[in-house]
Amino acid sequence: MNPTLIIAHRGASAYAHENTLEAFRIAIEMNADMIETDVRKTSDGVMVLHHDDHIENKLIRELTFIEASGAALDRGYILPTLEETLQFVLGKIKLDLELKEEGYELEVAKVAAKYLVPEDFILTSFSESSVMTIKEHHPEIICGLLMNLSFRKRPRLSVESVLFPLRRKKRTGADFLLPHWDIIKLGFLNRVRGKTEPVFVWTVNDRRMIWDLLNDDMVSGVVTDRPDVADFFKQMAEKGHRGVRT
Repeated sequence: MNPTLIIAHRGASAYAHENTLEAFRIAIEMNADMIETDVRKTSDGVMVLHHDDHIENKLIRELTFIEASGAALDRGYILPTLEETLQFVLGKIKLDLELKEEGYELEVAKVAAKYLVPEDFILTSFSESSVMTIKEHHPEIICGLLMNLSFRKRPRLSVESVLFPLRRKKRTGADFLLPHWDIIKLGFLNRVRGKTEPVFVWTVNDRRMIWDLLNDDMVSGVVTDRPDVADFFKQMAEKGHRGVRT
């Protein structure tokens, strides 16, 4: 069995505020192989790490970096920039940078490549356009297509993700797929088994599911808020344990 990557979702977000250097520090201490984080851009062109598109009901893309940082501080956390995060993780851990918006994909790629070699980061997105842009201009960068069930917002893509995921992979040129765990429950792995590269599954915190995915050759990465739990099970699997109690 090939080693499965443990990917800390927004850092060790079960133990510190998500997408902060503190969450990233804890993820490194917990022996995660990679950190997943979200990239957005302020009105004055600073790339920051934040999942939601807003802070205190104010859109990040309409705030300057100073304004966004102040709003984050009011909420009790420090908003990190992409550059300081790249400097922080350099030589310590790999990064999964999720592109949350379209339009500045190449800027993110340029900044990431300034600090990290292609082997040390990947770019991922729900946007087919973003994935296509990266692969067109930077075929050397590993790029993944995120998938989930969102029948209200994206009914066609949701159905296609469940039934015909390889169509989406081929259409975008993505190197690999990242299905949400709810798609996995609908037979995703069996549908793509032997037909594509192993996948990353997100965001998995259920102990039984973590164990099962770590022992499935179709899975090369498990994204979780609790990298310490996943690492413990990974070590059990590597030692030949046959099961886990839940």
